[in-house]
Amino acid sequence: MKYFIFLILLLMYGHSHSLSLCAQRGENGDGNWPIEEARFTKERAHLAAESLAKLMNESENKDDYFAQTYGITWLNAVENERTMIKGFVLKKMALEYPEYRKKEFCDFMAKEAEFQH
Repeated sequence: MKYFIFLILLLMYGHSHSLSLCAQRGENGDGNWPIEEARFTKERAHLAAESLAKLMNESENKDDYFAQTYGITWLNAVENERTMIKGFVLKKMALEYPEYRKKEFCDFMAKEAEFQH
């Protein structure tokens, strides 16, 4: 049983890393947190869309409400969810058409794929 679990974990690890399209990037020094390529999934994009709808419904609240409730400004919360959706779309296109879209996705990963706080 231990070997079976180990094999499953090994296969999952290899599969997730084999789909990497771009070189890993480090922090750029502005204090924002880079987002790993593996986090741009369809499921996460759906969650981001739902969260974005909730944020838009709360748009009448003052910005200090968001700072106190979520620990970030309303604009940064919206940008973080938008980034997750955009990252998924670009990654999907890069996987389907790597010769045309991989560079666009990797540029996004290098310049925009980060959580703002």
